[in-house]
Amino acid sequence: MKTHKAKRVEITIEAIMQSRLSDALVRAGVTGFTVLPFLCGSGRSGAWVRSGEIGRASGMVQVICIIRPDRLDELLVLDFAGDEAMQSTFATLHVEAAADRAGSRAMTSALLQECLIRILREVCTDDRCAAPWLDALDDPTLAPALEAMLGHPEAPHTVASLAAGAFMSRSAFARRFREHVGQPPLQYLRGIRLRHAAKLLRKSPPLPVATVARRSGFSSRSQFSRAFSAYFGRPPSEFRD
Repeated sequence: MKTHKAKRVEITIEAIMQSRLSDALVRAGVTGFTVLPFLCGSGRSGAWVRSGEIGRASGMVQVICIIRPDRLDELLVLDFAGDEAMQSTFATLHVEAAADRAGSRAMTSALLQECLIRILREVCTDDRCAAPWLDALDDPTLAPALEAMLGHPEAPHTVASLAAGAFMSRSAFARRFREHVGQPPLQYLRGIRLRHAAKLLRKSPPLPVATVARRSGFSSRSQFSRAFSAYFGRPPSEFRD
């Protein structure tokens, strides 16, 4: 029997949160996933039924996906089973996300920020963060380069231009970037551009592939299509289906 190193990931969530999770999976480079309705189940918090643990939520679903080996290093797996504060915050977030009342949008945003801060604290408890890009963002010489890549992936970045923004020589910048992020600058930039392109391809109304390529920093549609297919395992035209 042929085996592979891909990871099967199963996530059970309230159905109302499924679209946000799907968007996050696409940005992470997941090429496909399946969403299934759930009738009932049991977990650390006890038994639950299709109507969901939160009364006003629209049921439970399971999202199943296969993560390729080269995408596994982008996953962060954290266990908050013993963190009562995080569990309380997340439960309140579910209630607000399912609610339709004054201030729910502002409350949801505030609770998401609190959850993010708690996650970042957990990830960055040691001298070096588990997420290399967070470690790099904390480096004053690398932060401008990362902000430029993330904020403007379509710009014609080069190692020379990124190094100039960091006031470093090309060789010193490239070496420091790889030490902190784990990849050469332009390889990391390509991943940012392709994940940005994946997000653009899912927009409605759909954008032409050539437009997506241009807005993602690729000089031609053919170059973009080859890079996209190698990264996601299927061409841009099929990805949006």
